[in-house]
Amino acid sequence: MIEWFRHIIAELNNYAGLFSLLAVVVAIISIYVSVRLHRKKAEEELRQLQDELDEMERLHTVAWPSDVKDKLTREHVLKEAIKRGRK
Repeated sequence: MIEWFRHIIAELNNYAGLFSLLAVVVAIISIYVSVRLHRKKAEEELRQLQDELDEMERLHTVAWPSDVKDKLTREHVLKEAIKRGRK
């Protein structure tokens, strides 16, 4: 039994470099995927902000006087967020 275990350890030791290389490749792929997901999420958030701003501009002529200040403040916040998102 012990000889069998030593044999297994020796075989695994022969492939240690390959296992290390595989671990590095997996780490690089996971970093790449997480960066892509983050960028995709940021693009989606930017698109949602732009859609909200476009809708506000489309309805600008329909705004009620009591909502104008809130609407203009939100519009300014959206424009600033979109500018930051595009940099």
